[in-house]
Amino acid sequence: MANLRLCQNRNMEAIPYILDSYSRIQVGCEAMADLVGLGRENNEEKDVDHDDNIAKEMNEGALKAANTLPGFEFRCQTAKILLECALYLEQNDTTSNGQGEELSIEKRTEQRIYCIEAAIQTLGSLMAENDEVIETWYLLGCAFQSKSDHDASKHYYENALQMLLKTKEGLQQESNCGIDEDMADSSESTMEDITQKIEEVQKKLAEIPQIESTEMEED
Repeated sequence: MANLRLCQNRNMEAIPYILDSYSRIQVGCEAMADLVGLGRENNEEKDVDHDDNIAKEMNEGALKAANTLPGFEFRCQTAKILLECALYLEQNDTTSNGQGEELSIEKRTEQRIYCIEAAIQTLGSLMAENDEVIETWYLLGCAFQSKSDHDASKHYYENALQMLLKTKEGLQQESNCGIDEDMADSSESTMEDITQKIEEVQKKLAEIPQIESTEMEED
């Protein structure tokens, strides 16, 4: 329903639907996200090393919730919609709650932050399930960039970029080995898609403020 409302450009009406959808998977997503250092507590604590994640034990309730989570694609789509709703709340100065009542700046900000955090938890559950999906790394970069966590967004974008470059290198090696015409056409299409994604991630990285260099100049 949330996706339908977005397609109809009824963005504010989509928000209650997607938040209701997230509430049904929240416990399981947070439990899974915590396993890879993306739990709420870890996000509140700065200086978390995203590379050295320590596995944690789940309590019985969280384990049950994690085991009954919907499929990977469903959760990925949920995260995308949450981020889209957050972007809408950020870009629109005047929004209503779908019932004609305008939301205050504080309420819009609160909803935007919650949508971003919900997206991070959902993506964290995907990362715990499979950390080799490039899209998950990219979306986490987008999520952290939305909350101005530049170090974290850079970390996830850079990992997505390295994975894309490695994929492109593998495709080039396959092409050099010689493949039939049908496979060549498919490989060329995939290569174009990968190249486009590489450029997109590079553009995202370029948008991140160069805080470190600025601080060095001031010192």
